[in-house]
Amino acid sequence: MKAMKRAIAGMIMLTAIIALCAAARAEQGGETPWPTLFDYDASQPLLEDLKLMHEMPQYRQYHLSFYSANGQRVTALYYEPIKARKPFPAIVCVHGAAGSKEDIKIAYDFFATRGFAVLAIDAALHGERAVEHINALRADWYTLRHIYAQTVLDLRRAVDWLETRPAVDPSRIGYFGVSMGTIIGSTFCGVDKRIAAAALIIGGADFHLFLRHSQLPGIVILRNYATEAELDAVADSLAPVDPQYFVGRIAPRPAMFMNGRQDYAISPEAGARLQDLAGEPKETYWYDGGHLPPFDQVMLRTANFFKKHLKKSGEKPAAPQAAPAAPAPDIRVSIKRDFTDPGHRIVDISASTAKPLPPGASLALFFPLLPQRNLPLYDDGTHGDAKAADGVWSFRFILGPHPQELEIVGGEKMYEAAIRALDANGAVLSEVGAGIITREPAAGRQ
Repeated sequence: MKAMKRAIAGMIMLTAIIALCAAARAEQGGETPWPTLFDYDASQPLLEDLKLMHEMPQYRQYHLSFYSANGQRVTALYYEPIKARKPFPAIVCVHGAAGSKEDIKIAYDFFATRGFAVLAIDAALHGERAVEHINALRADWYTLRHIYAQTVLDLRRAVDWLETRPAVDPSRIGYFGVSMGTIIGSTFCGVDKRIAAAALIIGGADFHLFLRHSQLPGIVILRNYATEAELDAVADSLAPVDPQYFVGRIAPRPAMFMNGRQDYAISPEAGARLQDLAGEPKETYWYDGGHLPPFDQVMLRTANFFKKHLKKSGEKPAAPQAAPAAPAPDIRVSIKRDFTDPGHRIVDISASTAKPLPPGASLALFFPLLPQRNLPLYDDGTHGDAKAADGVWSFRFILGPHPQELEIVGGEKMYEAAIRALDANGAVLSEVGAGIITREPAAGRQ
């Protein structure tokens, strides 16, 4: 028994040491110690795969997949109304722990028949994205934190995808989460300001409270073996994804909360903490029951909430006329290769524009099939650039021998590149293909 207790305590403390925030706390609603945890490159291609599954009298149901951050491919269900006035509002949804996007399809049908587009994703390591032997209800704290953080990024990419749909109004996107979907969604909605309204059902905040009051069997066993200090270490290890540091940042956007007075899983204490930390405007409801809420109350209150905050009557006001955009930079590319020594291959990439770039703009190298972001080219006389400030942007790659293993991961096509002109904020102004930079050009062309 003592050996088991020591082993559990050791695992808990190891998780706490690995954690990003064992000694850090953030003020509710303010800046967190993890300002870049949920950052990602929105310019990365989504490479969507959208397939029609069913056509009902009032909506079409699709299966969707798209690329997210960290090389993850997200699977989802997408519902698009048929008869509603376009552009219509949309609701992004996430299910509970150890479940999948299919779990609350009755809610998606309810929303879609009332004129809302619905995008419901599988959380990381759930549903079609599940990995054998990993169950969210039995996962270690490090894995749980990964699930929550990755799913926040996946949700941000889901909104990116909705913004590509002509039929969806990007200014009227809401969020609907249940249980784990509320824990993740409270963080997501606090981080991503594009969510206009959030319905957060049977969730909670503050893992210190959760670990002390939840009656989930794994938590009960943990409480029997762990000291108070060890429970705090676990809670601190989960702090980067704890809703208590994010839910206050949803305001002044509206939020709705529903919790059960006898919720054995989340606990009323953690549920009350989530509601209390949320700013105004907010709607808070409690029902007499446990972790399974009364469906009729959830759907009617949620539908009324979204109708109030996402539906608009009449025509949308005309958008102000934007100033004419400057012409996109015309990019010219030159690639010189020296493969005389097969073990020391050199690729010099240079690019310029027909007219000077706007102030603060630059040129960058982009590999669509690789995870790297925009890689800078230089016009400062370094990194293979011949002359500073001459309008020619360059970079020299030094490559080793061609590895045979490259064929396993996609071959030389992985080195297919493009040159981008970026403005001072990193937005893409124009782009031109540069071909496969490691491939010798055919005779008669560079």
